[in-house]
Amino acid sequence: MIEIFIEKTGKVGEFTYQEHKYFLDKKTGKLVAFQPAPEYTEVKVFEKPLTFSKRFRKLKKIGEVESL
Repeated sequence: MIEIFIEKTGKVGEFTYQEHKYFLDKKTGKLVAFQPAPEYTEVKVFEKPLTFSKRFRKLKKIGEVESL
């Protein structure tokens, strides 16, 4: 199961975070795919899942899918 999150961090000082989409494996918490904002065109699926930290990020869960 893959959870889909959108980053809602907003502004930190003068820096504004874009609302990228992250696809995380529900069991391991690793990043399996990424979709850059603002165009949301192509989902980049990683061959090997990457370590991903939710620390210092505000993420909003927007859905789940079985696989990519």
